[in-house]
Amino acid sequence: MMKKLYIPFLALTLLMASIVASPKMSAAENFSIVSVVNDEAISAIDLLYRSELLLISSGQQNTKPNRDKVKNQALNSLIEEQLKLQEAKRQNIEVTEEDVQNGFQTLAEQNNLTSEEFTAMIKQQGIPKATLLAQIKAQVAWSKVIAQVLRPQVDVSENDINARLERLRENVGKTQYLIGKISLPFETEEEKRQLAQLSQQIIQEVQSKRTPLQVIASQFSRGPAAAKGGMLGWLYEAELPSDFASQILNLQDGQISQPIIQDDVYHLILLQQKRVVSEESLPSEDDVLNQIGLGRLDSLQQKYLSDIKSAAFIDNRI
Repeated sequence: MMKKLYIPFLALTLLMASIVASPKMSAAENFSIVSVVNDEAISAIDLLYRSELLLISSGQQNTKPNRDKVKNQALNSLIEEQLKLQEAKRQNIEVTEEDVQNGFQTLAEQNNLTSEEFTAMIKQQGIPKATLLAQIKAQVAWSKVIAQVLRPQVDVSENDINARLERLRENVGKTQYLIGKISLPFETEEEKRQLAQLSQQIIQEVQSKRTPLQVIASQFSRGPAAAKGGMLGWLYEAELPSDFASQILNLQDGQISQPIIQDDVYHLILLQQKRVVSEESLPSEDDVLNQIGLGRLDSLQQKYLSDIKSAAFIDNRI
């Protein structure tokens, strides 16, 4: 009998920080188009507010140099969200106002605030509530696409579970590493320069423990693990990404690596914790089911989004 695969909500995490108010844009600048995604446009004011939201989320000061550094990440996020909403519409998947408000309530609770207090704080920071609601709506839409369109394509058999458990039992006594990763891709030399600076700021934030890696990854990282707060989970030494294994083995618990460049991507690796595997720490069958299923589902949804993006008409104007 197949067990049920649990699909977690793709949570949005926001860390509020003090910021410096941004200068007002002219009406013409507000409505200038920075990108066209199929038949929908992204405006300059959308990009400005999303850039500010990224800075707030990562605990960085809202200054023009910092906004310039995150501009490309903000635009990529807006483009992908448009594509996710368009795909949900194509699949006749509805995102209700109640869905969005529930997401907002969850986000407020994550920040230990009521919805009213959270609304007031967003207003105080100078970010329109609509900016945050738009991001929540896209995440809810994509979660529904994953659950309704992609989840039925993922099968995990009893043989899969038993084989994984057997391999785990063979590793009793070996060391496991709890790894997180932030991936920051670049296409131009200017983006590479900006991301080099951003990488150092992220390292400082994580090392200072002011902002958890999961918070930063959920906003900045473009890798497959971004939806899970950048966490790759518990890995054995043999399972560590081969290009990063030596750096990981030299890290102490809670330490983050210097940027590693591979295939036009900056990678930052965090060793959150390491442990020696015991019989007591082995996962249950249900846990293994979810580990296998969510891994396959994550790969599937990344390819699905990549295919949607490749087939889309995207006209960037900045």
